[in-house]
Amino acid sequence: MTVSPFTGALIAGGRSSRMGRDKAFLDWQGRPLWEVQLAKLRAAGAAELLICSRREQAFTGDDFRFVPDDVEDLGPLAGLVNALKAASHDHVLVLAVDMPFITVELLADLGSQRREEADADAAPGNPPRHLGGYAASASATVQGIIPVRDGRFEPLAAIYPRCVLALAEAHLAGTDRSLQGFCRAAEAAGLVRSWTETEEWSEQFRSVNTPRELQ
Repeated sequence: MTVSPFTGALIAGGRSSRMGRDKAFLDWQGRPLWEVQLAKLRAAGAAELLICSRREQAFTGDDFRFVPDDVEDLGPLAGLVNALKAASHDHVLVLAVDMPFITVELLADLGSQRREEADADAAPGNPPRHLGGYAASASATVQGIIPVRDGRFEPLAAIYPRCVLALAEAHLAGTDRSLQGFCRAAEAAGLVRSWTETEEWSEQFRSVNTPRELQ
Protein backbone atom coordinates (compact mmCIF):
# COMPACT_ATOMS: atom_id res chain seq x y z
CA MET A 1 0.00 0.00 0.00
CA THR A 2 1.18 3.50 -0.79
CA VAL A 3 0.70 6.74 1.10
CA SER A 4 -0.75 9.40 -1.15
CA PRO A 5 -0.38 13.15 -0.59
CA PHE A 6 -3.17 15.00 1.16
CA THR A 7 -4.49 18.55 1.39
CA GLY A 8 -4.53 20.43 4.69
CA ALA A 9 -7.45 22.83 5.20
CA LEU A 10 -7.78 25.37 8.00
CA ILE A 11 -11.43 26.18 8.78
CA ALA A 12 -11.44 29.76 10.06
CA GLY A 13 -14.68 31.45 9.02
CA GLY A 14 -16.63 31.55 12.28
CA ARG A 15 -18.01 34.84 13.56
CA SER A 16 -16.39 34.45 17.02
CA SER A 17 -19.39 36.09 18.67
CA ARG A 18 -18.65 34.72 22.16
CA MET A 19 -14.99 35.71 21.93
CA GLY A 20 -15.86 39.27 20.88
CA ARG A 21 -13.10 39.36 18.25
CA ASP A 22 -11.94 37.18 15.39
CA LYS A 23 -10.40 34.05 16.90
CA ALA A 24 -8.22 33.53 13.85
CA PHE A 25 -6.16 36.58 14.80
CA LEU A 26 -5.86 35.97 18.53
CA ASP A 27 -2.34 36.03 19.92
CA TRP A 28 -1.27 32.50 20.76
CA GLN A 29 2.20 32.26 22.26
CA GLY A 30 3.33 35.31 20.34
CA ARG A 31 1.82 34.50 16.94
CA PRO A 32 -1.62 34.88 15.33
CA LEU A 33 -3.60 31.72 15.99
CA TRP A 34 -4.24 31.09 12.29
CA GLU A 35 -0.50 30.98 11.63
CA VAL A 36 0.03 28.52 14.47
CA GLN A 37 -2.69 26.19 13.20
CA LEU A 38 -1.59 26.40 9.57
CA ALA A 39 1.96 25.54 10.63
CA LYS A 40 0.64 22.38 12.31
CA LEU A 41 -1.01 21.22 9.08
CA ARG A 42 2.21 21.93 7.23
CA ALA A 43 4.30 20.01 9.77
CA ALA A 44 1.84 17.09 9.70
CA GLY A 45 2.77 16.56 6.06
CA ALA A 46 0.09 18.34 4.03
CA ALA A 47 1.19 18.69 0.40
CA GLU A 48 -1.20 21.60 -0.15
CA LEU A 49 -2.59 24.18 2.28
CA LEU A 50 -5.98 25.92 2.15
CA ILE A 51 -7.60 28.52 4.40
CA CYS A 52 -11.39 28.41 4.19
CA SER A 53 -12.88 31.55 5.67
CA ARG A 54 -14.92 34.69 5.18
CA ARG A 55 -13.93 36.87 2.26
CA GLU A 56 -13.04 39.93 4.39
CA GLN A 57 -10.52 38.14 6.61
CA ALA A 58 -6.98 39.30 5.82
CA PHE A 59 -4.56 36.37 5.73
CA THR A 60 -1.12 37.00 4.27
CA GLY A 61 1.34 34.48 2.88
CA ASP A 62 2.33 32.68 -0.27
CA ASP A 63 2.29 29.02 0.76
CA PHE A 64 -1.50 28.57 0.96
CA ARG A 65 -4.61 29.15 -1.11
CA PHE A 66 -7.39 31.30 0.30
CA VAL A 67 -10.84 29.77 -0.30
CA PRO A 68 -13.55 32.32 0.60
CA ASP A 69 -17.06 31.28 1.58
CA ASP A 70 -19.49 31.19 -1.36
CA VAL A 71 -22.32 32.06 1.02
CA GLU A 72 -21.51 33.24 4.54
CA ASP A 73 -23.04 32.17 7.84
CA LEU A 74 -23.91 28.61 6.82
CA GLY A 75 -21.71 27.14 9.54
CA PRO A 76 -18.60 24.96 9.50
CA LEU A 77 -20.12 22.39 7.14
CA ALA A 78 -19.95 25.06 4.43
CA GLY A 79 -16.24 25.48 5.12
CA LEU A 80 -15.74 21.74 4.80
CA VAL A 81 -17.64 21.69 1.49
CA ASN A 82 -15.44 24.50 0.15
CA ALA A 83 -12.29 22.66 1.26
CA LEU A 84 -13.39 19.46 -0.46
CA LYS A 85 -14.20 21.37 -3.64
CA ALA A 86 -10.88 23.21 -3.72
CA ALA A 87 -8.56 20.36 -2.73
CA SER A 88 -6.17 18.93 -5.29
CA HIS A 89 -5.65 15.63 -3.46
CA ASP A 90 -7.90 12.69 -2.62
CA HIS A 91 -7.89 13.31 1.13
CA VAL A 92 -8.38 16.53 3.08
CA LEU A 93 -7.11 16.93 6.64
CA VAL A 94 -9.19 19.67 8.26
CA LEU A 95 -8.41 21.65 11.39
CA ALA A 96 -10.46 24.33 13.11
CA VAL A 97 -8.65 27.56 13.87
CA ASP A 98 -10.00 27.59 17.44
CA MET A 99 -8.52 24.23 18.53
CA PRO A 100 -5.03 25.36 19.59
CA PHE A 101 -4.30 22.33 21.77
CA ILE A 102 -4.24 19.93 18.82
CA THR A 103 -0.68 18.71 18.25
CA VAL A 104 1.22 18.00 15.08
CA GLU A 105 1.61 14.40 16.29
CA LEU A 106 -2.14 13.84 16.43
CA LEU A 107 -2.66 15.35 12.97
CA ALA A 108 0.17 13.28 11.52
CA ASP A 109 -1.35 10.17 13.08
CA LEU A 110 -4.64 10.91 11.36
CA GLY A 111 -2.83 11.30 8.06
CA SER A 112 -0.94 8.04 8.48
CA GLN A 113 -4.06 6.02 9.35
CA ARG A 114 -5.83 6.65 6.07
CA ARG A 115 -7.09 3.44 4.54
CA GLU A 116 -5.47 2.94 1.15
CA GLU A 117 -6.85 0.86 -1.68
CA ALA A 118 -4.90 -2.06 -3.06
CA ASP A 119 -2.82 -1.30 -6.16
CA ALA A 120 -5.14 -3.43 -8.25
CA ASP A 121 -8.03 -1.08 -7.54
CA ALA A 122 -6.03 1.77 -9.07
CA ALA A 123 -5.27 -0.10 -12.30
CA PRO A 124 -6.06 1.84 -15.50
CA GLY A 125 -9.57 1.27 -16.76
CA ASN A 126 -11.07 0.26 -13.45
CA PRO A 127 -14.51 1.87 -12.91
CA PRO A 128 -15.19 4.18 -9.96
CA ARG A 129 -16.00 2.46 -6.69
CA HIS A 130 -19.27 3.30 -4.97
CA LEU A 131 -19.65 3.50 -1.22
CA GLY A 132 -23.10 4.24 0.10
CA GLY A 133 -24.08 5.53 -3.33
CA TYR A 134 -21.17 8.02 -3.58
CA ALA A 135 -18.50 7.42 -6.19
CA ALA A 136 -14.76 7.52 -5.60
CA SER A 137 -12.23 7.62 -8.42
CA ALA A 138 -10.48 4.32 -9.06
CA SER A 139 -7.17 5.83 -7.91
CA ALA A 140 -8.57 7.47 -4.79
CA THR A 141 -8.28 6.37 -1.24
CA VAL A 142 -11.84 5.95 -0.11
CA GLN A 143 -12.16 6.22 3.62
CA GLY A 144 -11.53 9.03 6.08
CA ILE A 145 -11.13 9.09 9.83
CA ILE A 146 -13.06 11.17 12.36
CA PRO A 147 -12.00 11.09 16.02
CA VAL A 148 -14.73 10.45 18.60
CA ARG A 149 -14.66 11.82 22.13
CA ASP A 150 -17.34 11.13 24.75
CA GLY A 151 -19.62 9.68 22.08
CA ARG A 152 -19.44 12.72 19.79
CA PHE A 153 -17.54 13.19 16.57
CA GLU A 154 -14.70 15.73 16.40
CA PRO A 155 -15.26 16.68 12.77
CA LEU A 156 -12.93 19.69 12.65
CA ALA A 157 -9.79 17.72 13.44
CA ALA A 158 -10.36 14.88 10.99
CA ILE A 159 -9.41 13.61 7.57
CA TYR A 160 -11.98 13.15 4.79
CA PRO A 161 -11.92 11.59 1.34
CA ARG A 162 -12.98 13.99 -1.40
CA CYS A 163 -15.65 11.51 -2.48
CA VAL A 164 -17.65 12.60 0.60
CA LEU A 165 -18.32 15.94 -1.14
CA ALA A 166 -21.69 14.96 -2.64
CA LEU A 167 -22.98 13.85 0.74
CA ALA A 168 -21.70 17.03 2.40
CA GLU A 169 -23.37 19.18 -0.24
CA ALA A 170 -26.66 17.31 0.24
CA HIS A 171 -26.56 17.98 3.97
CA LEU A 172 -25.65 21.63 3.42
CA ALA A 173 -28.67 22.03 1.14
CA GLY A 174 -30.99 20.26 3.57
CA THR A 175 -32.54 21.15 6.90
CA ASP A 176 -29.83 19.60 9.07
CA ARG A 177 -26.51 21.34 8.48
CA SER A 178 -24.96 20.04 11.68
CA LEU A 179 -21.57 18.38 11.44
CA GLN A 180 -22.70 15.62 13.81
CA GLY A 181 -25.54 14.66 11.47
CA PHE A 182 -23.24 14.75 8.47
CA CYS A 183 -20.63 12.59 10.21
CA ARG A 184 -23.21 10.00 11.18
CA ALA A 185 -24.37 9.80 7.57
CA ALA A 186 -20.81 9.59 6.24
CA GLU A 187 -19.98 6.75 8.63
CA ALA A 188 -23.18 4.90 7.74
CA ALA A 189 -22.26 5.22 4.05
CA GLY A 190 -18.82 3.74 4.71
CA LEU A 191 -17.04 6.91 3.62
CA VAL A 192 -15.39 7.50 7.00
CA ARG A 193 -14.66 5.48 10.10
CA SER A 194 -14.66 6.67 13.67
CA TRP A 195 -11.51 6.67 15.80
CA THR A 196 -11.95 6.61 19.56
CA GLU A 197 -9.24 8.75 21.08
CA THR A 198 -7.16 7.79 24.08
CA GLU A 199 -7.63 9.69 27.32
CA GLU A 200 -4.13 11.09 26.87
CA TRP A 201 -5.16 12.85 23.68
CA SER A 202 -8.78 13.72 24.46
CA GLU A 203 -7.99 17.12 25.96
CA GLN A 204 -6.45 18.23 22.70
CA PHE A 205 -9.91 18.65 21.21
CA ARG A 206 -10.83 21.57 23.45
CA SER A 207 -11.70 24.75 21.58
CA VAL A 208 -11.40 28.33 22.78
CA ASN A 209 -14.64 30.28 22.53
CA THR A 210 -14.41 32.96 25.25
CA PRO A 211 -11.64 35.23 26.58
CA ARG A 212 -11.61 33.22 29.82
CA GLU A 213 -10.69 30.03 27.92
CA LEU A 214 -7.56 31.75 26.63
CA GLN A 215 -6.14 32.04 30.14
